Amino acid sequence: MAASKCVNCGANIPASASFCSNCGAQKADQPFTQPMATAPALEPGFRGPSSMALTGDEKVIWFGRRCWESLIGKIITGIILIILWLVIGSILGAIGFFIFFLIFGIIGLIQIVSAILLNIGSEYIITNHRVYMRYGIIRRLVSETNFKKITNTIFVQNIWGRLLNYGRVGVNTAGTSAHDIIYIGAKNPEMVLNILRDHIKIGEKHERRLGRIERMKDKFYTGEISAAQFEEAKKKIESEDSID
Repeated sequence: MAASKCVNCGANIPASASFCSNCGAQKADQPFTQPMATAPALEPGFRGPSSMALTGDEKVIWFGRRCWESLIGKIITGIILIILWLVIGSILGAIGFFIFFLIFGIIGLIQIVSAILLNIGSEYIITNHRVYMRYGIIRRLVSETNFKKITNTIFVQNIWGRLLNYGRVGVNTAGTSAHDIIYIGAKNPEMVLNILRDHIKIGEKHERRLGRIERMKDKFYTGEISAAQFEEAKKKIESEDSID
C-alpha cells in the first residue's frame, strides 16, 4: 500500500503506521482512538525550548514539563500552613503572628515556591531524532539520547496519577542499568509512552534499511553487482518508507 499524507503537517505516513512520525498526529484513515494516543498540537510559532538547539530537519514532536497535578500535594500543604499562620497569628496578636510565621508561614511559602520551581525548572522534549530532559534552573541536570540507543521504556503511575492523569515515563540505553531519562510527573503519560515506542520502531526500521544499503554497497565494491544495479537496489530500499 502507498503512503498517505498527514492531514496536520503534510508529511508521508507509511501504510503500516498509525501516526505521523513528524508531528505525532493520527492518520486520517485510522479509526478514532483516545486523544492521549497522539501528541497535542504545539502552539503556533513554537520553535522549541530555549535550553535545546534543534539541528537540521529536527522538529519537536512533544514538549512538556512536570505538570501541576503532580505537585498538588505541595501546593495544598503550603496553602494550609499559610492559612494556619494567618488564623492563629491573628488570634494571638503581633507576637503570635510573627512566631507562627516562622513555624507555619515560611514552611508554607517554601512548599509553594518549590512546586513552582519544579514546574518551570523541568523540560521534557521528544523530537523526531532524540529524547531530551532538563531539571533545575541554576544547577542543571541535562540528559539526552537518540532513538537507536534506547533499549527499553518504563511507565509508572500510582493511584493519584491515575486519577489526575500523570505519571513517570523513562527510557534507558544500552550498557546502563538505571533509567537515563525520566519524565517525572508527565501529563498524559500513556500518550508520551506511545510516542516514544512509535519513534523507536521507526528508528529500528531505518537502521535495518541502512544496513541493507551497506550490504549492497559491499557487493558493488566486490564486483558482484554493477553501479546501475546498486542504485536501483538503493532506490528500492529507500522507497520502502512509503510502502511498508
